[in-house]
Formats: sequence, C-alpha cells, structure tokens
Amino acid sequence: MAIRHPKNKNLILTDESDLHGLPLLVNHGPYIRNYLDGILNLVNGFVEKHRRATAIRFDLRVPVNFSGHEERLITRFFDSLKGRLDSDQLRNARNDRRVRSSDMAYIWVREKSTSDHHHYHCCILVNGDAYYHLGNFRLDRCAGDGKKNMAYRIIHSWAGALRMRWEDSYGLVHFSANGVYHINANSDEFIWQLVALFKRLSYFAKLDTKQYGDSKKNFGCSRKWSIR
Repeated sequence: MAIRHPKNKNLILTDESDLHGLPLLVNHGPYIRNYLDGILNLVNGFVEKHRRATAIRFDLRVPVNFSGHEERLITRFFDSLKGRLDSDQLRNARNDRRVRSSDMAYIWVREKSTSDHHHYHCCILVNGDAYYHLGNFRLDRCAGDGKKNMAYRIIHSWAGALRMRWEDSYGLVHFSANGVYHINANSDEFIWQLVALFKRLSYFAKLDTKQYGDSKKNFGCSRKWSIR
C-alpha cells in the first residue's frame, strides 16, 4: 500500500517488501518510494556506462562541537572526493601509466537520531576497472603522502569539508562491514549482485530518523547518472 507523506505531500510511502521485484530490507519500512526509485535509477544508469562498477557504503558524522553550517558539508565532501579521483588519473597520465575513467556517482541521505547534529549515510559508485578495493583505513595508513587508497581519499575529503585536520576527524568516517560491492553487468551473477546492492541501499529510503519541515534536503544523488 502507498500513501502520501504527512509532512511532504511530494513523497510517497510504501510498505511493500520489494521494488520491481527487487527485495528491500525487512523490518525497516515504511520506505520512501521516491528515494527507492532514485537509488535504482542511479545504479542502473551508472552500470549502463561502466559495465564493471564498485560501490562503497560508508557513514559520515558531524562532530559534536561543530559550529558551522551543515547545508554545504555534503556538497563540499563529494566535490573534494571527485577532485581526488580526477587528480589520481592525471597523475597516472603524467607517469605514463594507464588512465581510467574517474567517473563517480553518489547517493546520500541525511538523518538525525539522538545527537545534536545530523549524520549522513553515503554510497559512491566508481569505475570498477580503476578502483576495486576500499583499502586499509588504519590511522597510520591514512597519514602523510603515502599510498592513497579509496579509504584515504574519503577520510581526507570529509576532513576538508569540515575544515578540520584529518587527524581530528578520523573517527567521524565509518566504513560499513561488508560495505564494498562489485557489479559486473557482463557476468552471469549480475542480477544477484544488483539485488544485494539495492537491498543494502534500500536502508537509505527508510522513513525513520529523517526530519522534515526544516526546508533541508534529506536525500541526494548525482543526477547525471539517473535514467530518465
């Protein structure tokens, strides 16, 4: 059954257990149908171009003593992260290494439970031929100018968005258990890979812990990749 959100009539709530035959996580409904559609459209759009894609799920937290405006944080973060991927491939070109596409798609939701600040659930999709692993995110592996893996880039990009030293913001990025998904549209396992990723990301569309009425966005994704 689908009903209108009581505080935002543009949003449709659903208590169904699947979307177009793709299962949703149990015990987290009702879900916001608009968000589910946005997530699926983005994943399909990205995989349509990048037949091998890597999806990485993580959370971003705002420090308790943060006194700035939260509105631009998530935009600054993704802009910084995309810039790091672009720079990585430019570095490959300068060093006569193979250059891959640095395309990146993103999905985020803003939520608030008991803390004074919101937190963000995020997922990025990147070219699987260029980026396959999250990498080691131990404190000592994210310091200095050593080998920059995806975890390093995410941690440093969030620090930059917060205008903080990365060492002070290190604990504000949480990488989810089993949070890396590989999608290969040319594989016989493709549909099951898609099912697993979409089911995990359906959590982003749950109604619970999202706030409405403050004129702030609670959901965002890169429109470039969405299938119209």
